[in-house]
Amino acid sequence: NNFIFNITIVGEGDYLQSLKDLCSKLKNLNIQFINFIEPFKLEEYIKHNSDIILGMGTSALDGASIGVPVILLDISYKNVSNDYIFNWLFNTKNYNLGKLITYKKISSRNNSLIDMISDIITDYESLSQNTLDYYKENHSLPKIADMFLKYVDKSKMNWKILNNTNLTKRGTIYSMYYYLKGLKSKL
Repeated sequence: NNFIFNITIVGEGDYLQSLKDLCSKLKNLNIQFINFIEPFKLEEYIKHNSDIILGMGTSALDGASIGVPVILLDISYKNVSNDYIFNWLFNTKNYNLGKLITYKKISSRNNSLIDMISDIITDYESLSQNTLDYYKENHSLPKIADMFLKYVDKSKMNWKILNNTNLTKRGTIYSMYYYLKGLKSKL
Protein backbone atom coordinates (compact mmCIF):
# COMPACT_ATOMS: atom_id res chain seq x y z
CA ASN A 1 0.00 0.00 0.00
CA ASN A 2 0.97 3.65 0.18
CA PHE A 3 1.90 3.67 3.85
CA ILE A 4 5.13 5.25 4.96
CA PHE A 5 6.40 3.76 8.19
CA ASN A 6 8.45 5.65 10.74
CA ILE A 7 10.93 3.33 12.41
CA THR A 8 13.24 4.13 15.30
CA ILE A 9 16.16 1.82 15.98
CA VAL A 10 17.67 2.20 19.43
CA GLY A 11 21.13 0.89 20.16
CA GLU A 12 24.60 0.67 18.77
CA GLY A 13 27.17 -2.01 18.21
CA ASP A 14 29.56 -3.62 15.78
CA TYR A 15 26.95 -3.96 13.02
CA LEU A 16 25.38 -0.50 13.25
CA GLN A 17 26.96 0.78 10.03
CA SER A 18 25.94 -2.40 8.17
CA LEU A 19 22.38 -1.92 9.42
CA LYS A 20 22.39 1.74 8.31
CA ASP A 21 23.66 0.71 4.87
CA LEU A 22 20.94 -1.93 4.55
CA CYS A 23 18.23 0.48 5.72
CA SER A 24 19.29 3.12 3.19
CA LYS A 25 18.14 0.76 0.42
CA LEU A 26 14.62 0.32 1.81
CA LYS A 27 11.60 2.23 0.53
CA ASN A 28 8.48 3.57 2.29
CA LEU A 29 10.42 3.86 5.54
CA ASN A 30 11.63 6.86 7.52
CA ILE A 31 14.32 5.41 9.76
CA GLN A 32 15.80 7.21 12.75
CA PHE A 33 18.77 5.83 14.69
CA ILE A 34 19.18 6.64 18.38
CA ASN A 35 22.29 5.38 20.15
CA PHE A 36 20.94 5.42 23.69
CA ILE A 37 17.89 6.39 25.75
CA GLU A 38 18.32 6.95 29.48
CA PRO A 39 16.55 4.12 31.35
CA PHE A 40 14.43 6.55 33.38
CA LYS A 41 13.24 8.21 30.13
CA LEU A 42 12.51 5.01 28.22
CA GLU A 43 8.89 4.46 29.30
CA GLU A 44 7.91 8.02 28.37
CA TYR A 45 9.75 7.75 25.06
CA ILE A 46 7.95 4.51 24.16
CA LYS A 47 4.59 5.86 25.33
CA HIS A 48 4.81 8.94 23.11
CA ASN A 49 6.72 7.57 20.11
CA SER A 50 5.78 3.92 19.57
CA ASP A 51 2.77 2.16 18.12
CA ILE A 52 4.56 -1.19 18.02
CA ILE A 53 7.78 -2.72 19.30
CA LEU A 54 9.81 -5.28 17.40
CA GLY A 55 12.24 -6.71 19.89
CA MET A 56 13.39 -9.46 22.19
CA GLY A 57 14.26 -9.81 25.86
CA THR A 58 13.85 -6.78 28.05
CA SER A 59 13.25 -4.57 25.01
CA ALA A 60 10.06 -6.53 24.35
CA LEU A 61 9.03 -6.19 28.00
CA ASP A 62 9.67 -2.43 28.00
CA GLY A 63 6.88 -1.98 25.48
CA ALA A 64 4.60 -4.71 26.80
CA SER A 65 4.63 -3.23 30.32
CA ILE A 66 2.72 -0.20 29.05
CA GLY A 67 0.54 -2.03 26.53
CA VAL A 68 2.44 -1.34 23.32
CA PRO A 69 1.94 -4.39 21.06
CA VAL A 70 5.15 -6.38 20.63
CA ILE A 71 6.26 -8.54 17.72
CA LEU A 72 8.83 -10.85 19.22
CA LEU A 73 12.08 -11.17 17.32
CA ASP A 74 14.03 -14.37 17.52
CA ILE A 75 17.79 -14.90 17.25
CA SER A 76 19.73 -16.04 14.21
CA TYR A 77 23.42 -16.33 13.40
CA LYS A 78 22.58 -16.54 9.70
CA ASN A 79 20.54 -14.49 7.28
CA VAL A 80 16.85 -14.75 8.14
CA SER A 81 14.60 -16.09 5.40
CA ASN A 82 11.77 -13.94 4.09
CA ASP A 83 9.57 -16.88 5.08
CA TYR A 84 10.29 -16.41 8.79
CA ILE A 85 7.10 -16.64 10.88
CA PHE A 86 6.74 -13.65 13.20
CA ASN A 87 4.86 -13.98 16.49
CA TRP A 88 3.10 -11.69 18.92
CA LEU A 89 4.67 -11.63 22.39
CA PHE A 90 1.32 -12.55 23.94
CA ASN A 91 1.27 -15.79 21.91
CA THR A 92 4.56 -17.10 23.28
CA LYS A 93 4.88 -19.94 25.75
CA ASN A 94 7.14 -20.63 28.73
CA TYR A 95 8.21 -17.01 29.27
CA ASN A 96 10.02 -17.01 25.92
CA LEU A 97 11.45 -13.61 25.01
CA GLY A 98 13.36 -14.74 21.92
CA LYS A 99 14.87 -18.02 20.82
CA LEU A 100 17.06 -19.41 18.08
CA ILE A 101 15.31 -19.52 14.71
CA THR A 102 14.90 -23.06 13.42
CA TYR A 103 13.24 -24.52 10.36
CA LYS A 104 10.04 -24.74 12.43
CA LYS A 105 9.84 -20.94 12.34
CA ILE A 106 9.94 -20.88 8.51
CA SER A 107 6.94 -21.39 6.24
CA SER A 108 7.09 -20.68 2.53
CA ARG A 109 5.04 -17.78 1.29
CA ASN A 110 3.70 -16.80 4.67
CA ASN A 111 2.61 -13.22 5.24
CA SER A 112 2.93 -13.15 9.02
CA LEU A 113 4.53 -9.70 9.24
CA ILE A 114 2.15 -8.14 6.72
CA ASP A 115 -0.81 -9.70 8.53
CA MET A 116 0.44 -8.38 11.88
CA ILE A 117 0.87 -4.86 10.53
CA SER A 118 -2.64 -5.07 9.13
CA ASP A 119 -3.87 -6.18 12.58
CA ILE A 120 -2.15 -3.16 14.16
CA ILE A 121 -4.03 -0.86 11.80
CA THR A 122 -7.43 -2.52 12.27
CA ASP A 123 -7.37 -3.80 15.88
CA TYR A 124 -4.83 -1.82 17.87
CA GLU A 125 -6.80 -1.62 21.12
CA SER A 126 -7.29 -5.38 21.36
CA LEU A 127 -3.62 -6.09 20.60
CA SER A 128 -2.58 -3.51 23.17
CA GLN A 129 -4.81 -5.07 25.84
CA ASN A 130 -3.64 -8.61 25.00
CA THR A 131 -0.03 -7.48 25.30
CA LEU A 132 -0.58 -5.74 28.64
CA ASP A 133 -2.55 -8.71 30.03
CA TYR A 134 0.21 -11.10 28.97
CA TYR A 135 2.84 -8.93 30.60
CA LYS A 136 0.93 -8.65 33.89
CA GLU A 137 0.28 -12.41 34.01
CA ASN A 138 3.78 -13.53 33.05
CA HIS A 139 6.44 -10.87 33.53
CA SER A 140 5.28 -8.22 36.02
CA LEU A 141 7.29 -7.80 39.21
CA PRO A 142 4.50 -9.08 41.51
CA LYS A 143 4.09 -12.25 39.39
CA ILE A 144 7.83 -12.90 39.17
CA ALA A 145 8.35 -12.21 42.89
CA ASP A 146 5.49 -14.55 43.76
CA MET A 147 6.87 -17.29 41.54
CA PHE A 148 10.39 -16.79 42.95
CA LEU A 149 9.12 -17.03 46.52
CA LYS A 150 7.24 -20.23 45.68
CA TYR A 151 10.51 -21.74 44.48
CA VAL A 152 12.26 -20.49 47.61
CA ASP A 153 9.58 -22.23 49.71
CA LYS A 154 10.17 -25.50 47.84
CA SER A 155 13.93 -25.25 48.24
CA LYS A 156 15.74 -27.34 50.80
CA MET A 157 18.44 -24.71 51.02
CA ASN A 158 18.92 -23.14 54.41
CA TRP A 159 21.45 -20.84 55.92
CA LYS A 160 23.50 -23.68 57.41
CA ILE A 161 23.88 -25.41 54.02
CA LEU A 162 24.60 -22.12 52.29
CA ASN A 163 27.15 -21.13 54.89
CA ASN A 164 28.96 -24.47 54.51
CA THR A 165 29.50 -23.79 50.81
CA ASN A 166 31.89 -20.92 51.63
CA LEU A 167 29.99 -18.69 49.21
CA THR A 168 29.52 -16.04 51.85
CA LYS A 169 31.04 -14.54 54.90
CA ARG A 170 28.06 -12.42 55.89
CA GLY A 171 28.21 -10.53 52.64
CA THR A 172 25.79 -10.15 49.78
CA ILE A 173 24.13 -13.56 50.02
CA TYR A 174 23.59 -13.20 53.77
CA SER A 175 21.92 -9.82 53.22
CA MET A 176 19.80 -11.17 50.37
CA TYR A 177 18.72 -14.16 52.47
CA TYR A 178 17.39 -11.94 55.25
CA TYR A 179 15.85 -9.51 52.80
CA LEU A 180 13.92 -12.33 51.08
CA LYS A 181 12.97 -13.84 54.40
CA GLY A 182 11.49 -10.48 55.43
CA LEU A 183 9.78 -10.06 52.06
CA LYS A 184 8.22 -13.50 52.36
CA SER A 185 6.81 -12.69 55.79
CA LYS A 186 5.13 -9.56 54.38
CA LEU A 187 3.27 -11.52 51.68
